[in-house]
Amino acid sequence: MQVTVLPAAPAVLDLSADAVTVARGGSITITVTGTDAFGNSVGDLTDRVAFSSDQPTDVITGNTVTFPHASPHVITATLGALTSSITIEVQDTTVIPPVVEPPIVEPPVVEPPVVEPPVVEPPVVDEPAPPAPAPAAAEGIAPALATTGSSAVDLLLPGLALLLLGTGLMFGIRRRQQA
Repeated sequence: MQVTVLPAAPAVLDLSADAVTVARGGSITITVTGTDAFGNSVGDLTDRVAFSSDQPTDVITGNTVTFPHASPHVITATLGALTSSITIEVQDTTVIPPVVEPPIVEPPVVEPPVVEPPVVEPPVVDEPAPPAPAPAAAEGIAPALATTGSSAVDLLLPGLALLLLGTGLMFGIRRRQQA
């Protein structure tokens, strides 16, 4: 036994166009399919529907629609009490020349040259040579210690110079007073 399921009467119409945007004076072709109340396809219904447009100037021949002027156009397919619509955007093909504004001439931006500071390398400082090692001391004798500070001999010369200077000043002052 073989069971054949036939679709019920159409419950929904689905419209599709070969383009939803067309230039003024252009045409499109619309296809209509349907489904029954249970979601089963009832196939192509294009030959069974009546097409209409919200624009009285549109030319409808079968399932082809030609648009003489630019604007949105609503195309409706009707089958009994069922209807479905699709909006087609018809664009104007008139070319309006663009407004050409004169170019704005801006003076060139002159940036001062970038001056790099000279690279200065730190001076090379010769480090003093390490002190020579002390001569090996004889066994049992300690090496002499380094002297620090000053001795009386170092102060003797400046002291004598100050004494002579003071004596010379005193003689000079006395001579002036006597004269």
